[in-house]
Amino acid sequence: ETEKKIGQAGRELKAKSMTNFLHQLKTFLEGDMKTIAKERRTLLAKRLDLDACKTKVRKAQSPEKIQQAEADLRVCQAEFDRQYEVTKLLLDGI
Repeated sequence: ETEKKIGQAGRELKAKSMTNFLHQLKTFLEGDMKTIAKERRTLLAKRLDLDACKTKVRKAQSPEKIQQAEADLRVCQAEFDRQYEVTKLLLDGI
């Protein structure tokens, strides 16, 4: 009798943990995690763009090219900063 109750309680615990924990984990992985991964990939692309712009500034030789490269750098820096904040907010929300 007691062993049956223990067995039943074990099955109930297993079923409850499946529904409460694993369901929430699955929802997180299928929803929020996909969004976070996408934003991290975008952040990486923005960082690479920023690095390329910095290289252009260093390699520019004429004043016109330097000025254009610096303008591009400011735009890339602003895009990177915006994406950084988006990614940071998503990760802080976990």
